[in-house]
Amino acid sequence: MAGERATVTLRDFRPGDAEAVRTWFNDARVTADLVGSRASFGLEDARAWVERAIDTATDRRWAITIDDSDDAVGFVALFGLDRQLGPELAVLVGDPEAWGRGVAREAERQACIHAFDDHGAHRIHAEIPATNEAAQKVVTFLGFRREGVMRAAIRRGDERIDNQVWGLLEEDFTGRW
Repeated sequence: MAGERATVTLRDFRPGDAEAVRTWFNDARVTADLVGSRASFGLEDARAWVERAIDTATDRRWAITIDDSDDAVGFVALFGLDRQLGPELAVLVGDPEAWGRGVAREAERQACIHAFDDHGAHRIHAEIPATNEAAQKVVTFLGFRREGVMRAAIRRGDERIDNQVWGLLEEDFTGRW
């Protein structure tokens, strides 16, 4: 129910999640604040995306489920676990029914714990469009600090938008509760 905090669980992606992924990436409301998106995302694109999500060599992507359902409502990812600078955190809550329920914050919190505890990361970074105030609030809550701005780095139609770089050191992480 909208407004109520959701119970968030991260699970591995499965081939059957491709239809949900296709739906998310074809919904303009969902993709409006993505750093990179494309005009169309077919079922074959979604299947390939899920296959990459299952292959956890250098990236780790989890399906986000909420409450008592096993249906994926989005994903959270740590890209580049092998990078010296630490992984990049990304999240997408693809089901608008899950918006406003703390899903992104809790999924990102759990992913940060995985990065620090399971993968030995010292820092995590995130790139957030300057127009995405909700994402900025989430990372600020978790202890991230804004480290810089890539000016006019994102193209949306005829408009250029700044992309903010946020960083989190393990000692600044406020999400261990």
